[in-house]
Amino acid sequence: MDHFIFWRVLAGLLLFGPSDLLVSAAAIKSTGSKSCSSEKELSITHIYSVPGGDSEQLPPVESDDNKLVFRHLLRLQNPAADCERNALIDDLLARLQALELGMKEMKEQYEGCCGAAALYGNCNGNGKYSPALGYCQCDEGWEGPDCSIKKCPVDCGEFGKCVDGACVCAEGYTGVDCSEKKCAVDCRPNGRCVNGVCVCDEGFMGDDCSIEMAGLCSFNGRYDPVTATCVCDEGWEGPDCSQKSCPNNCANNGVCVNGVCQCAVGFMGPDCSEKDCIPDCGDNGKCVNGVCQCNFGYTGPTCREVDCLISCGENGHCDGGQCFCDEGFFGESCSEVMAVQNLRLISTSEDSLSIAWDLLVEVDYYYISYYPFGKEGLKQQIKVSANQDFYQIGGLDPSTLYKILMYQVKNGITSDPAEIEGQTDAAALGTLWVTEETEDSLEVEWENPDIRVDYFKLKYAAQPGGAETEVQVSQSNDPKTRYVISGLMPSTAYDISVQSVRKGREGKTSSVVGITGIDGPKNLVVTDVGEDTASLSWQAARAQIDRYILTYSSLDGHREEMAVAKDKTNTFLTGLTPGMEYIFNIWAEKGNKRSKRATVSAMTDIDAPKNLQASEVTQTEATLTWNPPVAQIDGYILTYEDADGNHQEIELDAAAKSYELKGLKKGTQYNVFLRAYRGERKSRQATTMFLTVAIVITFPVDCVQVRLAGNKESGVYTIYPGGENTPGVRVYCDQDTDGGGWTVFQRRTSGTLDFYQRWRTYAEGFGDPSDEFWLGLEWLHKLTTSVPYELRVDLRAGAESAYAVYSTFTVGSSKDRYKLLVDGYSGTAGDALKYHNGLKFTTWDKDSDLALTNCALSHRGAFWYRNCHLANPNGQYGDNNHSQGVNWEPWKGHEFSIPFIEMKMRPQNLSA
Repeated sequence: MDHFIFWRVLAGLLLFGPSDLLVSAAAIKSTGSKSCSSEKELSITHIYSVPGGDSEQLPPVESDDNKLVFRHLLRLQNPAADCERNALIDDLLARLQALELGMKEMKEQYEGCCGAAALYGNCNGNGKYSPALGYCQCDEGWEGPDCSIKKCPVDCGEFGKCVDGACVCAEGYTGVDCSEKKCAVDCRPNGRCVNGVCVCDEGFMGDDCSIEMAGLCSFNGRYDPVTATCVCDEGWEGPDCSQKSCPNNCANNGVCVNGVCQCAVGFMGPDCSEKDCIPDCGDNGKCVNGVCQCNFGYTGPTCREVDCLISCGENGHCDGGQCFCDEGFFGESCSEVMAVQNLRLISTSEDSLSIAWDLLVEVDYYYISYYPFGKEGLKQQIKVSANQDFYQIGGLDPSTLYKILMYQVKNGITSDPAEIEGQTDAAALGTLWVTEETEDSLEVEWENPDIRVDYFKLKYAAQPGGAETEVQVSQSNDPKTRYVISGLMPSTAYDISVQSVRKGREGKTSSVVGITGIDGPKNLVVTDVGEDTASLSWQAARAQIDRYILTYSSLDGHREEMAVAKDKTNTFLTGLTPGMEYIFNIWAEKGNKRSKRATVSAMTDIDAPKNLQASEVTQTEATLTWNPPVAQIDGYILTYEDADGNHQEIELDAAAKSYELKGLKKGTQYNVFLRAYRGERKSRQATTMFLTVAIVITFPVDCVQVRLAGNKESGVYTIYPGGENTPGVRVYCDQDTDGGGWTVFQRRTSGTLDFYQRWRTYAEGFGDPSDEFWLGLEWLHKLTTSVPYELRVDLRAGAESAYAVYSTFTVGSSKDRYKLLVDGYSGTAGDALKYHNGLKFTTWDKDSDLALTNCALSHRGAFWYRNCHLANPNGQYGDNNHSQGVNWEPWKGHEFSIPFIEMKMRPQNLSA
């Protein structure tokens, strides 16, 4: 037995075996005597006893010539822990080492009898005897005490045994170590046996791997044994992949025949998924999904039209190989936007620049860039809406030159800039002058700047080289600011300068030289006054002078200045305002020297009422109207008398502008006297006369005569512009506005009537006089050429109202295309017709305007257009687009359609 194995087994029994008697025996061959001629077997026995167990009573084994017995008594205790067990093992190892030492000594006793090699011979030629170890060391593949047993290379396990060096396996097992189960069938050549089961090579299946899977799918696919179905290769289909397939199942737009799609009409392509082009694209394009994609240079649905060589983009269209750009675009490919046209500077101030431009094309918006000249890093941008044609750039520095660039953007494309330059005004005051000089003072006065300043810095110093004095002067609320420099030296010239200061910035300096010094006139008195005149006298100056300067100013801020000859001591003034208090100042001048002023005040007389007239005269009644005087008054005294001298006096308040006389005698001449009064002061009297109606008017030529005939209510009446026995026309008479007598010839109130009419319709007239209507150009001509007429236009928008009156109104004949003549504007609406004066009438079918286009056609109206209008009474009702609606530009501009407009006329001389 191998010595090492013996000790390993012994240690195992001691550590893990039962705590009882352990017996181990070993037999070796040994000689019985010292003779080496024969061999006897020597048996060596080891007896191990553990006290406390069943093995305490050792079996009676005795030594003899052939048996050697060793007894071992082992005392062991159950370990309390792993550390105690380790100590027991250390003790056991020490005892085993002592046992081995004893065995070594025993072996050495045998070495004197022919050597121990005689016991084992030559180890059967399969090993080598080791005297040190006392046994054979077998070669590889052999075992046993004498190396006579052939050893199996591996353990044969539980399903085999080692016979003559080879494992003999039990039934159903195989392999070198008999660990593999044997397959019931032969798996070769398409598989191998693994643990009793055939594992087939790729592409084979079955219990013995004899079935080729590719054949199951017609060699056009792969068989899936898990699902027992064929997975066909591309281009094949069917349960066994024997049928050719079509791509995409012909997209349900055709049928598959032997793997090729036969497409239905209207479809094409390998899988019929592409739409076909019908008709075809010819030789100039290709069909893509039912649409022809044309070759370069061709266009159209079938690519048979010649295309533009350069794309016209989204802002133009190609026609006959040429790009035609949309409005506002230009360039070969219509990719450029027109620049802003007619960009101009219209006004300036010290902190703003106002610009304007022409609206020629519709754009998305504008944007403006501006910066101080030479300082592009301070550039700022402003976006401006598309419907604006002007803009005020504010927040600028005074006296600064700015560069302004303006762009217009259309369809996301920005034009080249239009450029202008503009300089802001300086925060400077107006003219500076010396208004009064005395022996020790100078009064200076200057015009205030357009904007409010923080204060004025005034400096003065005597000539030459005098010390400069500086004072701050607050800006007055009047148009001018005055300041008296006192404590000066007589007959001395002073340099005086004034400049504005606003937000710490000083404006331009204005300078003047003032000289103190001479005495002036004295005892200035007003010797006589009239409504607009005054006589003044004074005592002459003693000094030699060049002239007198007289100034006079009214309480309303008006100021006049005049020179009076040095030898005169009185003067007569005209052009004064009636009923106004005046302050008169006079002083003497010699060279640049000015004396102290003399001052006096006086009030002019009250002026008489003006334009006293009688209107709406009937057989028993008459209406008196007048314009009030300029002066402030307390009331009027009205007196009227007939031819027999019978008179009556009536007192009226200051607000009265008219009065109705009743109970008059028919066919009688009356004289009327009217004067204004204030306190005890009375004006001159205004006079007029009128004759009451003796007969009734049955064929009135206009609405004035309709009123004279006793019809004082506004409404529809028939007038006879040609007189008796001529055709009449129904008109609307306005008997309420400004004394009545107005013949209305146009009205817009609701938009129910279309005013976009032809020439003939405007000549004859249309609509209902009680609603919306146009009287007719021919009737306007007949009326305005019989006697001088005046025109009135009334406008209303919600609670707002305005009017325009023209003292002259004439419409020409049809041969002259009803030419318009207007003049003498007054009112609150603004003078819009001045732009149309002297022009001929235009309708959409007869163009008489001065524009390149037909204004009536452009603005869907009719009027005396120029290029095109400031007034458009016959425009589109309710249309607030620029210049399209009912417009009166000075009042509401071009982008507001006025809801109510009424045009009317009456004779200038109502008494006629």
